[in-house]
Amino acid sequence: AMHRPNIKDCGEVAKEIVEISRLKNVDPLLVAAMISVESRFHASAKSEKGASGLMQIMPATAKHIRENHNISASSGATDIRKNI
Repeated sequence: AMHRPNIKDCGEVAKEIVEISRLKNVDPLLVAAMISVESRFHASAKSEKGASGLMQIMPATAKHIRENHNISASSGATDIRKNI
């Protein structure tokens, strides 16, 4: 039971997964599976290694994404849409 995603959190994320997956031409089930494994659908998840958010993005990767996609530093990795 500890590995089951929180159903409430899943519902909040599902629409974003579908929309972003369509935009990026990625299977939404693959994205959902990755999120389930990485964070159990908890947007505020943090790992011992410093990864954060749904997709467990490392700080260096988050910095690279911010710099190359014109995203402000105040937009943290826990922002659901930006993290996906």
